[in-house]
Amino acid sequence: MLEWRVMETVLNALRQFFIDRLDSLFPEPAASFAAGILLGARRSIPYAVLEDFRRAGLTHILAISGYNIIILIVFVTAVFSFLPRKISTWISLAVILLFTLLVGASASVVRAAIMGSLSLFARLVGRKSSGMRALVITAGIMILFDPSILFSDIGFQLSFAATAGILLFSKRFEFFLKKIPENFVIRTSLATTLAAQVFTTPLIFWHFGGISFIAPFANVIVLPFVPLLMLGSFLALIGGKILAAPTWILFTIVLKLIHFFASLPFAFIDFGTS
Repeated sequence: MLEWRVMETVLNALRQFFIDRLDSLFPEPAASFAAGILLGARRSIPYAVLEDFRRAGLTHILAISGYNIIILIVFVTAVFSFLPRKISTWISLAVILLFTLLVGASASVVRAAIMGSLSLFARLVGRKSSGMRALVITAGIMILFDPSILFSDIGFQLSFAATAGILLFSKRFEFFLKKIPENFVIRTSLATTLAAQVFTTPLIFWHFGGISFIAPFANVIVLPFVPLLMLGSFLALIGGKILAAPTWILFTIVLKLIHFFASLPFAFIDFGTS
């Protein structure tokens, strides 16, 4: 118990160090945006910017999720690709664990971390992983440890709903969108976004009383920038303001895009039922 408290204190201090470091490297709101996509910390993001994200259906970018975990796994696997598969897999699992603890272990992070770990374990033992099976197992583990999470945690509900939608419907949407060119992965991105919204839209309407109609298009345009923003923010932590400058320019462009989508007529309809 004492060891866990010491570790928690160290991780919280490290997380705050990174947040303060980002504050010193980027002006607002880029600093808070960087802290959101790297560490899941978004408390200091100005309300107007948060409202733009909400209206454009892009709030999920500011919460660590499966997308971030996938990027992390790909990055770590690439860095340690020169090592035997078994060793690189165990390193990836360790990094996922530390990252999960560092960013606060919210429901969406834990879900993504468990599913990512199950996928890595499947690779380790030479078996093909099943997304739906991993999702069900992950849900069972989390509900076993905290049964109340099923009804009390909105992040848990949205994370599992989005993942289930992607696993069940993304290929179907890709088939219906086959006339859309696949340049810059447009078709796949749009299909994935629409699939995620199959189950999340009713939940969002229920909890927040509004729906973003521009979300599918905004996600297709903005999501490809997220890995670049994450990498640039991480490199800035290491290299300082010289490496932060080009990333700040990219943050500025992305924030302007998000504001554009949020400002479009009927981008978001608030039904006032929340």
